[in-house]
Amino acid sequence: MGLVAATAWGAAASAQTTVTGAGAAEVEEHELTLGVGVKTGMSIHAISPPDVSRGLNPPLPAFLGNGGGVGLAVEALYADVVGLQLELWRAAGSGEGTFTFIGASDEVSVGQRLETVELQLPILIKGQLPLRWFKPQLGLGVTVVWQLEASYSIDNPDVTTDILDPPTSTYTMLTAQLGGAIDLGAFRIPIELRALYHPLERDPNERTLYSYYEDDGRLILSSYSVNATWEAQFWMMVGVQYWNEVDL
Repeated sequence: MGLVAATAWGAAASAQTTVTGAGAAEVEEHELTLGVGVKTGMSIHAISPPDVSRGLNPPLPAFLGNGGGVGLAVEALYADVVGLQLELWRAAGSGEGTFTFIGASDEVSVGQRLETVELQLPILIKGQLPLRWFKPQLGLGVTVVWQLEASYSIDNPDVTTDILDPPTSTYTMLTAQLGGAIDLGAFRIPIELRALYHPLERDPNERTLYSYYEDDGRLILSSYSVNATWEAQFWMMVGVQYWNEVDL
């Protein structure tokens, strides 16, 4: 009788232990984790040329250059699989382009340079494979861009037109991100590639700012500038983040 009771008590205790273990595993599987840290990166900035310029509007080349920045990052992941990524970056970028005017007797090459300083707010939905040492990741979303500074210059001493700095702008870029994080326990090292895209008007009149005056029946270009909105940016980033569980 005592042996039967002891056996029954042991089975109940074992069952209780099993339930408790399953519950703990379920909590661990569905935990919310929060990561905060800093990132830095290098970038390529690009603007494709508009359609062929006609009439009074001066020709506009393609711009291509580089840049970089640093940012703060906050991420929340559910079950270490899916979550939200928010960042705030201060970024700088520049691009150069050359356009050749073909005249009746000669050719004139005009180099142009565009530079910007901006704040970027990436907002991404992120998916992650919760592997042990390296966690592959994919993110999709948008990046809101606030330009703080913009400058435009022409590298040709023969150009007498007043070259104006473009107005700053605010716009949104579609964003895709591919990368992963090296898991060091409480700390993770994200390594990411990010592409941003904002469609631009193909009409050159929508991408330039200019004015003319008349001289002996001829129209003379008096001032000129361009739209400083970037069409594409490509980033390579690395950082460090501290991660911790959040009680729900």
